[in-house]
Amino acid sequence: GRDRFPRRRYANPTAARPASARVDGSGTATASQPINSSARRSAAVIDSVAPVTTDGSGHAAVTLSLSPGSYSLGATFDGDAYYRPSSTGAAETLYVYEPRSLKTMALGLAVSPRGACHNRSGAYEADFSGEVDRLRADRGRGALVAASEDFAAVLDSLVICKFLRKCFTDFYGEAAELLGKVTGWNCSKEELKRTGARIHTLKKLFNIREGWQPQDDWLPEKVLSETLPTGVARGVGLTTEELREMIQSYYQARQWDKNGLIPEPKLRELGITTAPRGGKQCQVMKPAGC
Repeated sequence: GRDRFPRRRYANPTAARPASARVDGSGTATASQPINSSARRSAAVIDSVAPVTTDGSGHAAVTLSLSPGSYSLGATFDGDAYYRPSSTGAAETLYVYEPRSLKTMALGLAVSPRGACHNRSGAYEADFSGEVDRLRADRGRGALVAASEDFAAVLDSLVICKFLRKCFTDFYGEAAELLGKVTGWNCSKEELKRTGARIHTLKKLFNIREGWQPQDDWLPEKVLSETLPTGVARGVGLTTEELREMIQSYYQARQWDKNGLIPEPKLRELGITTAPRGGKQCQVMKPAGC
């Protein structure tokens, strides 16, 4: 069910045996593999961005610098096509899930305060559930994404492995009971759910303080300008209008303004008494009952 990004032919997995690689202390990786006619053609593509050398034993080697990180390495091959940069420096790869064929996840990747992170939002579960049409965007996705983010925030804060998330039948009720047995706190399921929203809001406030701008809630141009070329979702794309509509539905679900900023009444509702302006730190009220 996952329509992956089309791969450029840097290597031909059916024509060449697996490569061997080594990394030295300077953060440089060198990979080599036996070459044949297909591998030579692939090497010619790589050679346009990195030097490819051959030796007398019939092996080809390519050397790339890994030290700047995956963003710089990826940009060497294909620009920033699969990254979601932001003014806060949260350039995150679009891992695993293809946003053009998973519309709820597309929104989750666009608005995540960490960058395009699939661990801070389980929005893809709505797409896989069959309860929504994963190939069509609509305004109902905002509430789904917000709920998945709050759920993930509470799960992480309780230090519960995400692979256990399906073990609960009433997550917030059962999690509140677990928390009470460990800490002695008398938190209700409603308060624990509100805690998830508060955690996520604090992340957003941090980003705002560090320079977040509304245009940072977005996806790479390639995702918005090209349709899927293959697979069951062939021809499906994601337009700027669809993404913009879903982002606005997300802000509304969060009760933020149209620019993604958080009104003072919402902060007070969540028990956040000071927004991070002028370098000030947030102060959070003690949750009722805890």
